[in-house]
Amino acid sequence: MVSGFLLGRNDDKLGAPLIVAVGTPRDNKAIHYMINPDATDKTWDYLPLGAAQNATSVIDAAVGSIADLGRGVYTLSAINDTKTLTFTTLPETFGGHPITESRQLGPPKDFHPTTMTSVAARKGHTELFVGGSGICHFSEALQADSNLVAVSIADAKAIANVSTLTVNTDGAATTMDIWVLDHADQLVHLEGSKHGDNYTWLSPLIFHSEVTVMAAYRMTDAGSSVDAAGLLLGKANGLLTLLTQDSTTSLWQSNTVALLATSGCLTVNTYTTHVTLRDKDGVPWG
Repeated sequence: MVSGFLLGRNDDKLGAPLIVAVGTPRDNKAIHYMINPDATDKTWDYLPLGAAQNATSVIDAAVGSIADLGRGVYTLSAINDTKTLTFTTLPETFGGHPITESRQLGPPKDFHPTTMTSVAARKGHTELFVGGSGICHFSEALQADSNLVAVSIADAKAIANVSTLTVNTDGAATTMDIWVLDHADQLVHLEGSKHGDNYTWLSPLIFHSEVTVMAAYRMTDAGSSVDAAGLLLGKANGLLTLLTQDSTTSLWQSNTVALLATSGCLTVNTYTTHVTLRDKDGVPWG
């Protein structure tokens, strides 16, 4: 069964963004498929990507790029009761067989990961943030070899049971927002600033409660070089709240978004792309 799709970036100048389908097929072994993003290329449709060896399920995944390995997929996998975090490169064919290279990443001691997200860094490479019993961070340097241990940003006393993790940066990747939803539907915010290869993080701040869904952004206006940040929240009471940050004072302003009430259905134009994945016997997935 396909559980989701991941879309990478193309700021590494290596062509169209990587598209990955994530799922657990009938034999219950975690697997990924790289989908050809170039519709004009008829030489191939998809290629299998490796997950952690003997993985029974994929908890989360993210597309990324490591300096000496190139493009690939971060995978948080379960092997029975053990969780493992790996980066696996795209397959290259040698002697007619696809070959990949994997690198295991090490979360801090007693850290229990549940979700992760990758963030663009320099030259198209990525940094990795992992949430669970706190938040930890793999900089570019901490992905240069296997089993290097991530830096803890917040421990379980500050942020526990992370369910959703979103990270946004400005255009220069010097200011960073971490937004976290925990299992109690609390929205927690951490702000960090980057100086060279080092980050300075402020203490976690509980931003809102009873939040069920969120979307956030941070950007730099190309003309004025002014940072702009915003946040859209769906609350448990059904309200939609928009928050924007003042670029001068850094204070956040909150506004409730009025939703149009209607007694009937609305007509909208939508566009859908269907992707069918088949196994080696030609049987469609899930």
